[in-house]
Amino acid sequence: MLSLDYLGALIGSVGFPLLLLPHLGLFRSSFAIGLLNFGIGALNVLVFWNVLKNARRYMIVCLAGIALLTAGMIWGTAVTAYAEGRLFASTIIYRQQTPYQRIIVVRDDLSGKVRLFLDGHLQFAETDEHRYHEALVHPVLSLPGAREKVLILGGGDGMAAREIFKYADVNLVDLVDIDPAMTKLCREFAPIARLNQGALDDPRVKVHNTDAFNWVKEHRDTYDRIIIDLPDPHNEALSKLYSVEFYKLVKRSLRAGGYFVTQSTSPFFTREAFRSIGMTVEAAGLGVHQYQVTVPTFNIWGFTLAAKSGLVPTQFDITVPTRFINNEVMLAAGVFAPDTQTKFAQVNSVFEPTMYEMYLKGLYR
Repeated sequence: MLSLDYLGALIGSVGFPLLLLPHLGLFRSSFAIGLLNFGIGALNVLVFWNVLKNARRYMIVCLAGIALLTAGMIWGTAVTAYAEGRLFASTIIYRQQTPYQRIIVVRDDLSGKVRLFLDGHLQFAETDEHRYHEALVHPVLSLPGAREKVLILGGGDGMAAREIFKYADVNLVDLVDIDPAMTKLCREFAPIARLNQGALDDPRVKVHNTDAFNWVKEHRDTYDRIIIDLPDPHNEALSKLYSVEFYKLVKRSLRAGGYFVTQSTSPFFTREAFRSIGMTVEAAGLGVHQYQVTVPTFNIWGFTLAAKSGLVPTQFDITVPTRFINNEVMLAAGVFAPDTQTKFAQVNSVFEPTMYEMYLKGLYR
C-alpha cells in the first residue's frame, strides 16, 4: 500500500503541472482530480459489491458525485471567468493558461489603460510602466563602454527592448523568456504591441524561449550589457534566479568592462529581499550600486546595478529622450531613508535558499 501511495503521489505531482494545469486550468483540474477519486470509489464498490453493506447506497453517492463534478468540468471555464472578473475588477480582454503561468490582461473601465498580470501578480500598468522600464534600462546603458550586444533575461513584454533601441549603437539583443505564449502575445496583441512599439519585431531582437538559468549556464556568448527583468521571487522556483550561483553565471556572460542590472523588489516593503539581492550580487564578485525610484503602481521600487570588475560609476549620462529618468533623478535614487535599512538580509544560494523566506517576511510585515 505504501509503495502504491508513493507511486500515486509521484504521478500526481508530475501530472498536475505538466498535464492538468496547462490544459484544464486550476478550476477544471480540481474537478478532474475529484472525478478520479469518485471513479476509484465507484470501482471499489463494484469490486466489493458482495461484501459491502449498503453497496447500492454507496454507488448512488459515487454516481451523484461524478455527475456533479462532470457538470463542474463542463462549466469550469465559466466559473474561472467569473472568479477572475471579480478578482481584477476590470474588463478582462485576454486570458490564457500556459504550461508556465496564467496570463491575464485587463483594461480599466474608466481610463481604458491596460495592465498585465502573471499568476495574479501585476507585471506592469500602462499608466506608469515607463517609469519602471526607464529606470531599469537607461542607467546601465548610459554608463561608458560598448553596448553593441545586449542580453535581456525575462522582459517578454518587450518594454525593456523598446527602451534599449533608443541607443542607435545597439546591434543585437538576445531576449530570453521561458514562455513562448508570453512573447507571442506581446508581439501580436495590439494593446501591448502598441506599448512596446513593436520592439519584438525589430530585426535586431532574437527571442529564445527557454529558462534564464539554463541559458547563462549553457551558452558561452558574452554581452556588453545584461538586463534582468524577471518576476519577484514569490515562489521557491524563482528564488534560484536571485542566487549567488546565478549571478556568477551572469558575470561570466559579461564582456570585460560590462555591466548588468536586475530589478530588485521594493526596498521599503521587502527590504530584506532587496538588501539580500545586493549582498548576493556582491558575493558573486561584482561591484554593486543599488538605487530606487517611485513607480506609483508598485510604490517604491529597487534596482541593483553591477560591474564585472571595479566599482559601478554613480554619475550617469542619460542623453536619450525619456519621460521620467534623468541624471538628477539618478543622483537622488541612490539615497535610502533609515526606514529601509535592515540587519537581517542574507546571501541567497541555490543550496541554502533564503530569498523566498525574506520576500514573504516583507509581504506580511
